[in-house]
Amino acid sequence: MRALFILMLAHSCLPVSAAPQAWKWTTSFPSCVETKGSASNRLASQVDEYLTARHTVAEVLDHFGPPEGYSAQAMYSLHKGAGLPPDGPISNFGTLRFILEDGGEFHLEFCNCVDVCQVIRYSTNGKGHLLWK
Repeated sequence: MRALFILMLAHSCLPVSAAPQAWKWTTSFPSCVETKGSASNRLASQVDEYLTARHTVAEVLDHFGPPEGYSAQAMYSLHKGAGLPPDGPISNFGTLRFILEDGGEFHLEFCNCVDVCQVIRYSTNGKGHLLWK
């Protein structure tokens, strides 16, 4: 797990503090995250199939509907996000949380309002599956 965190820090587009923290999810989304519509295509197999190719944040939102949460933290694990930078959150960056029909979820980290940095789907047992980087 520590190696994954170090790798994520090396590739993250956000300077973060060293200590991971519990996720700080909110339903207050950045203005660039469109939250209209309803959840759709929320089976793990549908997520895996769709997210094997490159998509923009808007395309993902159109396909899956609005996320259940937003955090200004970068991804670290299912239960923790990377610590926030000392100067506070950076606008137009963060992680979106989508809940799946089977109780699993996927996290989408975006680098700006357009580009997806990475996507990890978590099974109900907590195992992570890297779908896009």
